Amino acid sequence: MGLTIKTDIFKEMVSRSIKGASQNKLIPLTGLMAIQLKEDTLTLITTDASNYLYIKQNNVVGDEFYVVVQTEQFSKLVGKMTCENISLEVDNGILNVKGNGEY
Repeated sequence: MGLTIKTDIFKEMVSRSIKGASQNKLIPLTGLMAIQLKEDTLTLITTDASNYLYIKQNNVVGDEFYVVVQTEQFSKLVGKMTCENISLEVDNGILNVKGNGEY
């Protein structure tokens, strides 16, 4: 299960998505980001515990999946990518991010 997307598009999606996560240490849910690919639509979901932010990108080809990651850690990883495309693959419940080199 996975997808490949242009790095610039994905970086923009992640940077917009983290604005919806309040990162409140007392509410762990606010430090998480859900990544969902369903029906060729990639959706990033974050929350501040009362509001939910959905960032969507249509026409993303790949296998359908749903995974949840730590917002801060994932945004730092994606921000360091300089390659043309980023690949996200879920294997046995583990998200593999391929960009600058191997997994």
